[in-house]
Amino acid sequence: MSLNTQQLDQADFQNSFVEELRGEASRNKNPRQVPGYHYSRIEPTPVRDPHLLAWSDDLGAF
Repeated sequence: MSLNTQQLDQADFQNSFVEELRGEASRNKNPRQVPGYHYSRIEPTPVRDPHLLAWSDDLGAF
């Protein structure tokens, strides 16, 4: 098996979730029903000291 030396931040990322599902564009952050949509965009909660917890070479090869 050859190792892929490409950096994670340089990987070609296909975001099929956003590309294939209908997302609501409202900036309303309150819990609510969003009929006709699959998700609502939100800003993530900042994390003070993020770090990688685990890695799988086999899964990373894909």
